[in-house]
Amino acid sequence: MSQPASQTPPVFTAALHDVRYFANILRGIHFSNRAVLLFHDTFFRVTVERARVLVADAYIHYTMFDEHKYTPSERALEEGAPGAEFEIPLNVLVEVLNIFGSGFASIPSSSQSSVKRLGRGGGDDSDSDDGQGKIDHYFGKKDKDAKKTGMRMSYAGEGHPLVLLLSEDATGPKTTCEIKTLEPDDMVEFPFDDQRKILKIIMKSSWLRDALAELDSWSCRDITFIATPPKDGPSRPTKGKQTQAALPTLRIHAEGTFGSTEMDYPNDREVLESFECEGEVSFTYKFSHIHHCLQALRSSSKTSLRIDDEGLLALQFMMPTAKAESGVTFIEFRCLPQENDP
Repeated sequence: MSQPASQTPPVFTAALHDVRYFANILRGIHFSNRAVLLFHDTFFRVTVERARVLVADAYIHYTMFDEHKYTPSERALEEGAPGAEFEIPLNVLVEVLNIFGSGFASIPSSSQSSVKRLGRGGGDDSDSDDGQGKIDHYFGKKDKDAKKTGMRMSYAGEGHPLVLLLSEDATGPKTTCEIKTLEPDDMVEFPFDDQRKILKIIMKSSWLRDALAELDSWSCRDITFIATPPKDGPSRPTKGKQTQAALPTLRIHAEGTFGSTEMDYPNDREVLESFECEGEVSFTYKFSHIHHCLQALRSSSKTSLRIDDEGLLALQFMMPTAKAESGVTFIEFRCLPQENDP
């Protein structure tokens, strides 16, 4: 029989004054309720999948939290395991973060926040209790213009629940939620081998977001990414008939019930910040799968699009965080092309 979480040294503890950025990341992959969490030394990963064709990983760097502490379990150290791993229903975690109605409030467009970091940072050795007696330490002064939910999260190890303590401020109501954890089942992985990539593009997310926003999610069936190596160097968009030099470097072709749509991106550094293409590329994907990326795309600042020689698509979205010094936090979607769809 497992011990109560309060009597077991926690594997992981973390605290946030404002859960909006954390909740925003989880919403970006909330297209499936079954999620696997894996804690590492410097970050933890949340993984979901759909129909064994689409996989999404959210990589959350510990520096995103105002306080954090990760202590590998004795079993993990003995077995050389990469970290603590368990499965939870993601919809429950997302709903808990919004329990006071402010978890999904809009966040500043800038990644810099005015939230002041309290306490001693990561690795507070006094955090061995369940957090009930130290809740005041994790909630700063409330902003006049916005409500913010603070959170303290802890996980005591295998067999224990994921515990979240939430409050809008130090003097207001508090709630403790325990989410049952399960032993994770195997998920498809689709690892992307960078040595096999034939296309890599980095662009501002707004360019891709605006294009996909024009597509009707009900009528659009397939989406094809077409790329050609630049021939005559950078070119500017032109009106009317295109010249050979102005041909698009990247084209997105969408096919649907009522016809087709094409969106062209020229070889312009203002549009495509980075472009690597080994040869002509053309792979088609179900739009219903790409549509699941839109929530993360809307919230991200930059997008990396990669395709390998078998058509595996990897979309990485850089996500905003509350502190400028936070490590890179991003969401990655990997999707099989139509011909490899089981």
